[in-house]
Amino acid sequence: MTRRVCLALLAAARNLFAQDVPGDAASLKLLTRVAEALSENNTSEALHYFDRHMRSFDTLEANVNALSAKYLIACSIEFLEASTTPGSETLQLDWFLQLRSKAEDGPLVRRRERVTVTVTTGSHPRITAFAPLSILTP
Repeated sequence: MTRRVCLALLAAARNLFAQDVPGDAASLKLLTRVAEALSENNTSEALHYFDRHMRSFDTLEANVNALSAKYLIACSIEFLEASTTPGSETLQLDWFLQLRSKAEDGPLVRRRERVTVTVTTGSHPRITAFAPLSILTP
C-alpha cells in the first residue's frame, strides 16, 4: 500500500511542477500538502489547512473523516488556472480521488471533478472555500 501512495504522490508532484501555473507558490504548496495528507489517510493534517470558520467546514470535516474510515485514499490534483485578488487566490483544480474500500473484496471507486478552491494569501494561508463538496462525500 505504501508504494501505491508514494507513486500517487510522485504523480501529483510531477503534475504540479510540470505545469506553468500562475499563482502563489504558498497556495500550491498548501494544496499539495492537503493531497498528501488525504493520500496518507491523515484527516487531521488534511483538515488543518482549511479555515475552520469557512461556511461548510463542519460538513467537509464529517465527509473527510467518513471517507478515511471507510476507504484508503489516493489523491491527485492538477492545477488548471488561478486568479488573484488582494488577500486571496482562487484556483481551479482537476481533483482525482481513488478510494479503495477497507472491507475485504470491497469496491474501488474513482472520482474526478473540477474543484474551485479559495486560499488566503499571507504568512499563514488557509483554504476558505471549497466547491463542490461532492468530491469528498463518503
